[in-house]
Amino acid sequence: MKLFHLFALPALGAAEVLVSLPINVDGSLKNLELMRGQSFERAALSFMEMNGLISDGVESQRSQEIISQLAGMLRENTAQQREIIVSVPLTIDGVEQALTLYRDESTPDAVGRFLRDAAMTEDAKLQAHPQLLELLNYKLTELNADTQQQEVIVSMPLTLAGVESTLTLYRGETVDDAVTRFLRDFPLSDADKAQARPQLAQLLTNKVAESSNQQEPPPQEVLASIPLALGGVESTLTLSRGESVVDAVERFLGGFSMSDADRNQVRGELQQLLSNKVAELNSAREAILTIPLTIAGVDLRLTLFEGEQPSDAITRFLDEARLSPDAIAQVRPQLDQLISTRLAELRQTRQEPVFEFDLNIDGRATTVRHFEGADPLVEARAFAASLGITNEDVLTRFLPQVASEIQKRIDSLSTQAEAKKELFSIPLTVNNQAVVLVHYQGMTPTESAVNFLQQNGMTDANVVDSYLPQIVELINSRLGQEETRKPLVSFPITIGDREQTCNYFEGDSPEVTAQLFLEANGLTNNPNYAAFVQEISLRIRKGVEEIKAAAAAAKPREPLFTLPMKLGDETFNIAYHKDEDPAAIATEFCTSKMTALSAAMGRTVAAEEMQQCKVVVFQTLTRALDEMEAKAVVPPQVASTEAKELLFTLDIDLGEGKNAALPYYAGDDEVEVATQFCVRNNVDEEAVPVLIEAIRNQLAQP
Repeated sequence: MKLFHLFALPALGAAEVLVSLPINVDGSLKNLELMRGQSFERAALSFMEMNGLISDGVESQRSQEIISQLAGMLRENTAQQREIIVSVPLTIDGVEQALTLYRDESTPDAVGRFLRDAAMTEDAKLQAHPQLLELLNYKLTELNADTQQQEVIVSMPLTLAGVESTLTLYRGETVDDAVTRFLRDFPLSDADKAQARPQLAQLLTNKVAESSNQQEPPPQEVLASIPLALGGVESTLTLSRGESVVDAVERFLGGFSMSDADRNQVRGELQQLLSNKVAELNSAREAILTIPLTIAGVDLRLTLFEGEQPSDAITRFLDEARLSPDAIAQVRPQLDQLISTRLAELRQTRQEPVFEFDLNIDGRATTVRHFEGADPLVEARAFAASLGITNEDVLTRFLPQVASEIQKRIDSLSTQAEAKKELFSIPLTVNNQAVVLVHYQGMTPTESAVNFLQQNGMTDANVVDSYLPQIVELINSRLGQEETRKPLVSFPITIGDREQTCNYFEGDSPEVTAQLFLEANGLTNNPNYAAFVQEISLRIRKGVEEIKAAAAAAKPREPLFTLPMKLGDETFNIAYHKDEDPAAIATEFCTSKMTALSAAMGRTVAAEEMQQCKVVVFQTLTRALDEMEAKAVVPPQVASTEAKELLFTLDIDLGEGKNAALPYYAGDDEVEVATQFCVRNNVDEEAVPVLIEAIRNQLAQP
């Protein structure tokens, strides 16, 4: 007895069926289907699994024999399929039919094949033959007329079977297709056509090679060239400016006639040959820029050689990375920006830095330099580029910290004002640029806000009037937090004969905390600085993990809901906790319960029953989650008596040159914050969903 009823699932995008064969399974016909992109063996195995034909394991001799037999049927059927190039709908004696012409088939053969299968008398067939031949030739002429509007690459006058004609190759057409089109109009037997085909293909290939040699691209556009003899034909494989190795090889092979297997083999060899040639040419040139990068877990180097265009260097790098077209489209602009930044550094006038200091990045000390008149944020971005950091989410958090460290040292050198001690810094986004707002001891919120606006070039009166109250509000809010802020982790460190306390506050960077502690105690130039930073940051992380583990152990985890699920005659309870994966719960539940239930039933649970169990449990859980979300009511906001931590601030463009800040604190509700922002700034409520999405995207960033 089945445990579940069959039910229909919504299609997630059906794959294209290439072949469908009816197979008799226990007296009923089942379709053996081959999907696009699926192997013959995989299609056969899927058919056996869906129809319960695997009783003694996939690896058994019987199963392997059936898989081999079914795969052979699919392979044979696929080989018989031919490409239709012309199809003419006809109605004969009230029956709708189609007169088709396959590739590699002549029009007389197509008409003869059609009439052989037609339910007509012999006299009727004799009468219809010339009419159908004329109709098919007319349709083929229309098709050829469209083709002949294309650019002719090669044209050869020939006499075949006493008939003068011209063999042409159009742009975008292969040699094989051109020969097939040429032979189609000649009244030759299939044997004669088969004999003439390779000779015509060789003639046309030689003509293409001759034409290519006569029309070589300008020397200044060719980056590499290799003389070759392929199939007895001498030609030159070239790589032009802006062209990838893959595209160069495909262009070269387009002028040769060969089987797909030979083409695939030669393609790999030519790509390797051309890549080696490019590497050989580059080895003789000086590398002026080398950037280490990691893409898809593979360590690579983007190298720019003397006299090489940045675009050519990026194209060569992407060839080596072997990325998909979508990935290339996404990565290329980032690489272009990265290489431009590094080139700008190289072009920078050679001068001594005003100061330099080390930052510990991933356990190693890296030097940051500041030059006279340079902008801290620009220097921070250049420093990130030198480390190969291109991810915008990482840069949003990384750049303000580095820029803040540079700015602090600039301020410490200032002789026009008293030494200032930073109380806190707030990362912000202004005009899509990451900036940092710093508030110093002894300064009022208004003074810090004005200083921030001036540093970022916002001196227009309207802009100042718009931003100043919001920035002052941010600083006042943070000051309120600082008064009650307590360190999350605190531990003593002995320096010489003194004991100093290192305090770490929630939300801060452990590395930056360690660096600031060492700087405050005069250890910036200590030779063991990097090791000290690593040791202190690891101790901070260990303390944070211990606190989190203790909190998790003290608070039992309560499920969001519990649902009853009936299997056979037994009812089980499924508990769902927050942030759990419904699919994982369904798999674990069905695997454990169905196995136990099968023992009680005295038989093995079929794969179909197990899959149905997983789908039903998954749908039940997701339906319950959807209902909970639909019924959720935003609770009224209660004034907090406890200061909350500011997580981030979004810069919102209100139009007409006006901007407004949207601060988001720990524990805030996205819907409430977005709604209040719209009310406070007279923004249409239609913007609430957009703001909620922006908040959630920011929260999702690591």
